[in-house]
Amino acid sequence: MFCSFLLFVFLLFIYNWFRPHGSWSPFSKTTLRLHSYEKHPGEIKVEQSGDINTLQRYRYMRYKDNTPWDDQDYDSSQIKALLSTEQDIRHLVQEGSFVRDLPGEPEDSKIRLQKINRKLWGLKRKWWKHRSEFGQGVLSRAFDLCRSNPLWYMHEDLVEDCAQKQGCCARGCGCCEKRQKTSGRHAAGHCALTCGCCRKQRGFELTPEEEQDIYKEHDLQDDDTFDERIELASIWGLHLNFNNAPNDLIKLRCGLDDAGNSDDYLLGFDRSDDEDDFSLTTVSS
Repeated sequence: MFCSFLLFVFLLFIYNWFRPHGSWSPFSKTTLRLHSYEKHPGEIKVEQSGDINTLQRYRYMRYKDNTPWDDQDYDSSQIKALLSTEQDIRHLVQEGSFVRDLPGEPEDSKIRLQKINRKLWGLKRKWWKHRSEFGQGVLSRAFDLCRSNPLWYMHEDLVEDCAQKQGCCARGCGCCEKRQKTSGRHAAGHCALTCGCCRKQRGFELTPEEEQDIYKEHDLQDDDTFDERIELASIWGLHLNFNNAPNDLIKLRCGLDDAGNSDDYLLGFDRSDDEDDFSLTTVSS
């Protein structure tokens, strides 16, 4: 036994004497992390399991707990600011689509579209500023995964929100589902107050003051309960008390009957030729 021990010590000495310099480390290469923003071994393990729902929930818990190994100073105002900016973009893009289809003098439409384009330019820069504030930690990775599906906004909670506000998801028109193709990635989403289809349906116009009052009723900066539900769906792709993967919560059925129940309207839409982005085409004179 003692001889075996001496042989082991001798062989270990020989190995360390002749091994390439710098090749040994007490840490596995897979666990070396350059920055706290990089994935923790626990996150990697969940990710490798293929359970997307658990992965997003894991990231959400780490985001809320603000653990030492992911020490970015997270602030919910970052999320609220981005979602509010997306709402402003949808408002302008849907206004632009409505203006484009108006009858009348092309020059009048051209002037209005130019003003809208100017505002959109600033809002898209603002969107990127808020997106950059997510950093490179769990929040950013969860957001990228959720938004990797161009139909992320057809999450059942967001569809219900649109329907109960009497948007296009309350009818069988299919406008919301089609926006991921016609409105670009920044403006893809549900109905703003400027939606042309909704304006025709309600039969009257809202003043700018009325629009501001309506938006203020569900201000993401003030309503914590509303914000949490919308945040879970829009940023993480999650739904409380459901263990479905984010993609399984995306609805291709859109529409409510008079009792508020989903009808059997199935959206049929070919998304094979998606556009990368959206720009308002100026009406020529």
